Amino acid sequence: MIPYFPQPTISLGTWHVPAFTVCMILAVVVGRFVLLRRARTLGICREEIAPLYLCALPAGLAGALLPPLVDPRSGITSFGGALAALAAVILFCGLRGYSLVRSLGMLDVLAFAGAFAAALGRLGCAVAHDHRGLPSTSWLAVRFPEGPRYDLGLIDFLFLAAMCGAFRWLGRRPRPVGFFLFSGMIAYSAFRLLRALLETEPHVTGWGVVCAAGMLAVLLKNTRYPAIVRL
Repeated sequence: MIPYFPQPTISLGTWHVPAFTVCMILAVVVGRFVLLRRARTLGICREEIAPLYLCALPAGLAGALLPPLVDPRSGITSFGGALAALAAVILFCGLRGYSLVRSLGMLDVLAFAGAFAAALGRLGCAVAHDHRGLPSTSWLAVRFPEGPRYDLGLIDFLFLAAMCGAFRWLGRRPRPVGFFLFSGMIAYSAFRLLRALLETEPHVTGWGVVCAAGMLAVLLKNTRYPAIVRL
């Protein structure tokens, strides 16, 4: 069983920065680094991909933070952030006049980098212990002061860390356009459906719709799209 520890903080004079905030900052920085590196590998210029990130980032933050502002009982939602970022990028590509294949390629790079940013974000949830699940004596449970139970933020982080490793390995060879977008969308949304079984109040969120839509998109997608070498 995993031992419990309170959320650490970094003291900077009179400022006390919680570990959650540090992880969020790292998520933004690392996400941008991975995005630019992946784009360079695929021959996409920095001047073209950087504005895409600047478009997706504020939209994603707004989508994640808007629900608790409207309803204080709700928390920050990863689904809202992902949906808002996706909508912003699609609008961005449309305004730039990109073709479908090129738009999918840009989204693919963003999805690749997004996995690394999301993993660090969930690490922040894990150290803050703000997603507590069902009581359990499993080796994966955390020994909270009120009793052992699942830490859903930690479970999310472990899954996303594994997905990052898989992306890193799969990304060493050219893949079809949209490969990381669709595979990441299906894998994570399916995981969230299973993870819902560990929640104190299980419910199907928008991730279920994403899972179904992703699988449908893969079935309808023309698999003869060329692998991305240069867009």
